[in-house]
Amino acid sequence: MYRVNITTMILSTIKITTCCKRGAHDWKSKGKEGLRGEYPNTTVGFVHIDDVVAAHILAMEECKASGRLVCSSSVAHWTQIIEMLKAKYPSYPFENKCSSQEGDNCAHIMETSKIQKLGFPAFKSVPEMFDDCIKSFQEKGFL
Repeated sequence: MYRVNITTMILSTIKITTCCKRGAHDWKSKGKEGLRGEYPNTTVGFVHIDDVVAAHILAMEECKASGRLVCSSSVAHWTQIIEMLKAKYPSYPFENKCSSQEGDNCAHIMETSKIQKLGFPAFKSVPEMFDDCIKSFQEKGFL
């Protein structure tokens, strides 16, 4: 009889640092003109794609890995993100209004001690994630 150990990775919101060809022109126009007039009234966890890859590799290579592993850096409300981006990138247009939709803005934390006990290094910070994302979009001409 074979013994199988299933490990699942629970991801938070991934900041995309690359973009596929399909729809690339949409990213370019949205990045230069703004999106919808308002940003989401949401608090979410963020994780850099590089951290997702590293976490999956660790989970596959570490025999002690089992069960559910939460893969997330910081949790932030989009108001915090927009304020940070406006301060760092004042030449880009950002939404000025928070959505009035309610129900998705509950403060919470993402418990990552289990994956850290396996030896996962510190997750990239939210500013690092967005800096990498903006840099990637600039290099590709989307911004």
